[in-house]
Amino acid sequence: MSAMNVPGRSRSPTIHLIVLAAAVLIVFLPTLRNGFVWDDTQYILENPQVSGGLTLANLRWALTSFAAGNWHPLTWISHLLDVELFGLEPWGPHLVNVLLHLGNTFLLFFLFLRLTGRAGRSFVVAALFAVHPLHVESVAWIAERKDLLSTLFGLLATLAYCRYVHRPGVRRYLGVGLLFAAGLAAKQMLVTLPCLLLLLDFWPLGRIGIRSWRRPVLEKLPLLVLATFFSGVAIRAQASAGAISSYPLAARLANALVSYCRYIQKTIAPIHLSVFYPHPQQAVNLGLTLGAVLVLAGVTLLALRNRRHRPWLAVGWFWFLGTLVPVIGLVQVGEQAMADRYSYVPIVGLFVLAVWGVLDLAGNRESLKPRLASVAAAVLAAMAVTSLVQVGHWRNEVTLFSHAVQVEPADWTAHFQLGLQAQQVGRDAEAIEHYQQAIRVRSGFSEALCNLGMIYARQGRPTLAVPLYRAAIQANPDSMEAYNNLGGTLVELGQYQEAESCLRQALRLKPDAAEPRRNLDRLLLWEQQRER
Repeated sequence: MSAMNVPGRSRSPTIHLIVLAAAVLIVFLPTLRNGFVWDDTQYILENPQVSGGLTLANLRWALTSFAAGNWHPLTWISHLLDVELFGLEPWGPHLVNVLLHLGNTFLLFFLFLRLTGRAGRSFVVAALFAVHPLHVESVAWIAERKDLLSTLFGLLATLAYCRYVHRPGVRRYLGVGLLFAAGLAAKQMLVTLPCLLLLLDFWPLGRIGIRSWRRPVLEKLPLLVLATFFSGVAIRAQASAGAISSYPLAARLANALVSYCRYIQKTIAPIHLSVFYPHPQQAVNLGLTLGAVLVLAGVTLLALRNRRHRPWLAVGWFWFLGTLVPVIGLVQVGEQAMADRYSYVPIVGLFVLAVWGVLDLAGNRESLKPRLASVAAAVLAAMAVTSLVQVGHWRNEVTLFSHAVQVEPADWTAHFQLGLQAQQVGRDAEAIEHYQQAIRVRSGFSEALCNLGMIYARQGRPTLAVPLYRAAIQANPDSMEAYNNLGGTLVELGQYQEAESCLRQALRLKPDAAEPRRNLDRLLLWEQQRER
């Protein structure tokens, strides 16, 4: 029997929706007290197009820009609307994120209710989605608006697909395609949606069998073409920003396998969450990798063997595995091993597996249902409390990265950001300590070397600053800031010829940079006066 016609639907989902809304608002409304953090500055405050609000010129920019290594015009337009509505106050975008997450929670509940007709199970899946601590990053970080928007349109596309399956037609299919395209225009991680729809064709829609697979597969081909196009654009955008890392294939494969298991671990026990998990880069832990292979292969084999009698097991498992593929690191973008935000959609598959699995084990024993309801309530309460604590870590950059250092003392990104915060308020000793720690963990950290040199130069210790600038240039020959700072410091040491060469190189790297231009003009003027 197709799940589209399963009897026993909830008479009214009102109570479920009220509870879901209360859970989301209780957990995430405290984000309205939080400020802009980390990439929010690059996305909004220091972005002249976004901070300029919704104008025709800025709209054209949003549609064509590869800024921040992404092409997500719909996300940029949402940020432009934020500025129009709330100015540059952070509470407004935070509120929008909370409402988008609430909308996604409702849509997920309605999707599984429509697919399965099981109101209770659909509610628990949606409730886990609503309050799970792994989702805090996507909601509390304004720059991750793209997660929320792409999921919103992805869920709408899936619901539209259910309508199309119930009553096929060209208009309904085009509606699916348009919603899918909108989701891709918010974030290209949604490219796996056609494969996800095939999973749902298998269960609970019941459209795929031994003789009935061809039409569902052929229906997905236009959507796969759309996904391929957007994938190409995403890779081009990342490449233009230099964000694609050239880690060895063995390291990328090993990290992908281990990360799958770490996502499962953090879904079950969401502790030690952080904004950044450093990538092992060259290192491959054979023991961990082999353990991950055994776990993943074992569950996959179990899912395949039970695909007929327990189809939810295969669908939940492959939902998790498949939707993580674009961000699992086979093509490594950035320097993170994994990220909480990447789990926003994938762990729904694990929720399905867990909810249907527990009830399958319980069988028809009515006496167990009250106990299971109590356990579910306790789990959801624990998740909500943990999420509330995690929301507090996102209050500002100091709280965020201080927590990150506690989770992972070797997190060079967190040490760098803490050093930057301390440097901006004149706490030089604290900044030096964090920069030195970042450099110890990651040798050749150009930005940290450069900033540490700036502190020493400002303190009147140019001989300590110069080797740091030289090391920064060696690590990153395209660093305009390092060349400019080295040139300015060499002037103080009387090494004018090399100083001029450094300043000219800074201008070659960034011709419109004002500071090296001013420094070079002053140097040339001083040399002219000296010759007279």
